[in-house]
Amino acid sequence: MKSLRKVSILLITVNLIFTFSLGTTAGEDQVREYIAQCLVHIEQNEFAEALVSLDAALLLQEINPELYRLQGQVLEILERPDEAVTAWENCLKFTDDPVLREESIRHIENLSSD
Repeated sequence: MKSLRKVSILLITVNLIFTFSLGTTAGEDQVREYIAQCLVHIEQNEFAEALVSLDAALLLQEINPELYRLQGQVLEILERPDEAVTAWENCLKFTDDPVLREESIRHIENLSSD
């Protein structure tokens, strides 16, 4: 049940990335393709492969907080808390959205207390 909940959260996040503009930085179409690949991997519970697609997207848009948000969630599912904290810290660093900042802080605190 917990895994299913996490997958639902990831799918919602991927949907948000597609809904909101990724900006006008270089490689926007390629980033969307990597996110689409990530979504396919998530749907098939292939989280390590999803992470590879996210890493490729981050090479093109290294200041996109939504990509770090998704990376943090995938790393949490893969039970890699130290790396997840780093992803959430980057999310926090690159966002001005107060809701996303609060979410990032909450994840960082939860992962640091484990």
